[in-house]
Amino acid sequence: LSCTSTYYLLRRLLLIKTQSKLAESPTGVAVKMVRKFCGSLALLLQLLLLVGQSQQFLKEDNMKQLSRSTMLKMIDGSDKEDRLYLERCTQSSQLESCQFAVDDDINQAPWSNECAFTTADMRPWFEARLENPSFVTRIQLFTVRNIEERGRDALRDFDLLVGDFTCARYRSYASFSNRTFSCDNIGEHIRVQSHLDHAVLVLCEVVVYGKVLHLSRADNGNTRCAMSSVEKNNICERAIDNNLDQDLKKGACAYTEKEKRPWWEGRLEVPAIVRKLRVYNRADCCQSQLNTFEITVDGQLCFRYDADKMINVQDFECRRFGSRVRITIAMGKTDDNSHLPLCEVQLYGFLVVYLGAKKPSYIGCFPERRLKRDLETLAGLNRMSPDKCDRICSRMNKPFFGLQQGFQCWCGDHYGSYGREREKFCWMQCDGSTEYKCGAKMISSIFKVSNQEYEKNKPTR
Repeated sequence: LSCTSTYYLLRRLLLIKTQSKLAESPTGVAVKMVRKFCGSLALLLQLLLLVGQSQQFLKEDNMKQLSRSTMLKMIDGSDKEDRLYLERCTQSSQLESCQFAVDDDINQAPWSNECAFTTADMRPWFEARLENPSFVTRIQLFTVRNIEERGRDALRDFDLLVGDFTCARYRSYASFSNRTFSCDNIGEHIRVQSHLDHAVLVLCEVVVYGKVLHLSRADNGNTRCAMSSVEKNNICERAIDNNLDQDLKKGACAYTEKEKRPWWEGRLEVPAIVRKLRVYNRADCCQSQLNTFEITVDGQLCFRYDADKMINVQDFECRRFGSRVRITIAMGKTDDNSHLPLCEVQLYGFLVVYLGAKKPSYIGCFPERRLKRDLETLAGLNRMSPDKCDRICSRMNKPFFGLQQGFQCWCGDHYGSYGREREKFCWMQCDGSTEYKCGAKMISSIFKVSNQEYEKNKPTR
């Protein structure tokens, strides 16, 4: 019998007694003891539940990763974090627009219409893209006070992701009005993913801190290579030639001679933050030749693979900074000599663009036409400055950008089709910088994009 059932059974057996006699009888004393025991048990259960209310974080193993201070200094020489801004948000449903979570306005009143609300969804979610790829140090989430007045709180069980990385996992029996989560990951978007059903996700503001990466996409075009030896004509370049054929016999792969600990190394022209490697093994035969190996970046271990399962094509996560990526056959179950087959190695990450090397060059003040614009792509709408618009248009491989109406960033391949205006017509202050003017209505302050030489690489890796 449960504790409560035992208590009420004893009460029923003593209904014939008066209340005073019940209190004095041996059985009445038993009732009191049961009730006292039930109270103690209930208190114990509450304490156990409180323990369960503590937040749980799932973070990647950072013992072999760069520290936060090192990452920040690597980006621009300073270990101070900046405020980062979000744009282009989406969420699982739109009871109130997701834009309220990225508008830099915090209003946490329970019945406020200035927070992003979903309906009572199955596993509701919110996602927003950072203005530029960034190293995110921490994220602060603000929600409404007394959330239960609006529905079941989706933030009692959720994951917080930066890019593809789960930087925090929260499980709790209690709601919070604001909480800060440490991340220390590189990404281009933030995602809040609840695991609750029929729950309402409410975010009044998502505040992100870290540092914008002044980087361009890494590509095999920036890579040279070397290897410990070459069998026949299977040279190291076969692993970075963008040929995804996995038949070694057709000359599609790099292949070493049979030796102890053979290795292949890719050498970047510019140092990079390496996020991931995709490795293509040979498929014509002998895939077991690549089942025990290590991946290092500048001598620092990034990943060790040691399994009976043979790989065909597989991704290996990494977050190391350097310019030499090496794959080495490691000592496995046998110390015998071995070949190293690599049909393709694809690098995913960010190349360093050294700050101060170039700045966007101001060209002049030029008019636009609404129906046929020179600068055809609207790329940003808030807290605009020349440096910010320069970073955005660099990523789009556009050679020119224009600032309009104080807050608009336009990117394009040409300008000047409609003549030139005098400088006084580009009079509006940039809303992201007090030092510059950002055009006017249908008039652009035109700049040439900086660091264009890095952006000529394919943006897919």
